[in-house]
Amino acid sequence: MKKTLKTRDDFAIKTKNIFRALTEKKAFKDGNTNAEVRRFFLQSTSTRLATVFIMAKYFEKEQITASDVYNTLNPSFGSKSSFVNFINLGVKKGHFKMTVCKQDLRKKYLTPCCKFSQVWCEFISISEGVPISKNINWKKVICNCDENLCICNCCDN
Repeated sequence: MKKTLKTRDDFAIKTKNIFRALTEKKAFKDGNTNAEVRRFFLQSTSTRLATVFIMAKYFEKEQITASDVYNTLNPSFGSKSSFVNFINLGVKKGHFKMTVCKQDLRKKYLTPCCKFSQVWCEFISISEGVPISKNINWKKVICNCDENLCICNCCDN
C-alpha cells in the first residue's frame, strides 16, 4: 500500500529525493557515469517533458514516432523545432533509435536505447526514494531488441 503524503516531513523527503535524482552522479559497471545522459534529458523543460512522454509510451509498449512527440507537446510545451532537435541529437548520441515500421516503410518508430532506459529507471528510483531490486533482470525491463538480438550491445547488464 502506498503511503500518503500528509506532513511537512513527507513533502521534505519527496523534495529531497527529487533533488538527489536531478543531481546524483552514479557510475555504471564500466566506470562511466550517467551524468551525460542525465544532462541530455534534463537540459530544459521541453527535453524533460519529451523524455517523460517517450519513456511513458515505451514502458506502456506503445510505438511512437518523432511526429507523435512534437504533435503532442507542441506548442504548449515547446516549439516543434526544439523537439525535432532533441530527438535528432538523441539519435546521434545513441540515446534513441529509429526503427523502420515493417508495414509502412515510411514510418520510423522512436525507442530509447537500453543504457538510456537504465539511467531513466535509476532516476525514477531515486526520485521516488525506492531502491531498485538487487536481482533485477535489466534485459527484461529495458531491452527493446527483437528476438534477443541486441543491436545496441547493452544487454549484458
